[in-house]
Amino acid sequence: MGKLVIIVAFAAILYMTYRKVRLEIWGVYTIGTLTEITPASHGTLVKYTFSYNGQEYESQLRLNVGKSDLGSKYFVQFLDYEPDVNFLVMDGRVPNCLLSKEQKAWREIPKCR
Repeated sequence: MGKLVIIVAFAAILYMTYRKVRLEIWGVYTIGTLTEITPASHGTLVKYTFSYNGQEYESQLRLNVGKSDLGSKYFVQFLDYEPDVNFLVMDGRVPNCLLSKEQKAWREIPKCR
């Protein structure tokens, strides 16, 4: 049983590394919205949505954020050919100057001019 746990843990780490590398190489960015913030056993469960090519996607992850962040806009990095592979970029909220821009995907996080 102990060997099985080690193999499963190793496989999970390998998959997460593979996913992260794919996002770093082929990922694009768009704007996502925090839609639900729920206390969880280890941190906070955050649900977020983003749109791409007329379709809305929803994802979730565990973070340390407060309820006041509900509705906040953050960048989401995703694979344009597989949007279900995505990651919420919590380096800072999307600046107001970018919120009025048409929702699209960028190769890099855009800056305000």
